[in-house]
Amino acid sequence: MKKAYAFIAVILSVLLLSSCGKKNTASVITSSGGKADTSVSTDNMDFDFSNKDTEYDYDESEATVIKESEDAVKITAAGTYVITGRHSSITVSAPDSAKVRIILKNATVQNSSGPAIYITAADKVFITAYKGTVNTVSDGSTYSSDFDGTNVDGAVFSKADITLNGEGTLNVTGSYKCAVVSKDDLIICGLTLNAKSLGSAIEGKDCVKSKDATVTVTSGGDGIKSTNSEDTARGFVYIESGLFNITAAKDGIQAETLVKLSGGEINVTSGGGAPEKVSSGGDGRAPFESSSSDDEESTKGIKAGSLILAEGGSI
Repeated sequence: MKKAYAFIAVILSVLLLSSCGKKNTASVITSSGGKADTSVSTDNMDFDFSNKDTEYDYDESEATVIKESEDAVKITAAGTYVITGRHSSITVSAPDSAKVRIILKNATVQNSSGPAIYITAADKVFITAYKGTVNTVSDGSTYSSDFDGTNVDGAVFSKADITLNGEGTLNVTGSYKCAVVSKDDLIICGLTLNAKSLGSAIEGKDCVKSKDATVTVTSGGDGIKSTNSEDTARGFVYIESGLFNITAAKDGIQAETLVKLSGGEINVTSGGGAPEKVSSGGDGRAPFESSSSDDEESTKGIKAGSLILAEGGSI
């Protein structure tokens, strides 16, 4: 069994930038010097991308075109929907078995009183920024509904698996709290994604996976995060390739279980952190030692609850 041994009793972190914005050569730090003999397995974690995740074109003969005359767009069935022009919102409420593709072609979706794109039900939703187009999605600073008790807090908010992909540009502004939130998996492929938020910018509860994308994040909270702390096979962030420029008031990348970096270029400016200095193992694994004795919570460039695997790319 392939296992990655890690400190569980402490938080593993990559300290990329100090609060003064100066780069450090340290790769991995721990918040204390204690060791645990507990191991973390990556065997059950899904790092794969499906063919549809990297499918950016569509068959016009099978697509439904939604023009600007339809202000609030409501999608209730599986299929491909091409959206152009200005709209106040896009809502997806489809059967649990439905796969929905939303093709954005120079679309602007702006909702002043709630999420701009709200996915309540579907098997999986693909939001594609079509080649050569620039698309803008934004919410308001206040929401007018409690959304049946659901903590809806993103300009793009999904209760289902969601993939953001394409060969165009998607600009997402979260004026209420977050920019993009998925309560399941969040996958990012190919497109240029610019996410700006008052709180955390990009959040996938079960995981965040990215491949071949150019992602720029400006966040008043964490930059990219995965929050599932109940399942050891979830709550991870995986970057296979791409370019990431992250400016975050808190952690740049934060995961409850694992952060895995296989390639790409990652530039992070985080909100601070104690100036720890440690040595780094060549395979990105624990054990490591930290010279810090500061027990206060501090922000990091990259932080994981169990393990950070830096297998490739540049940070």
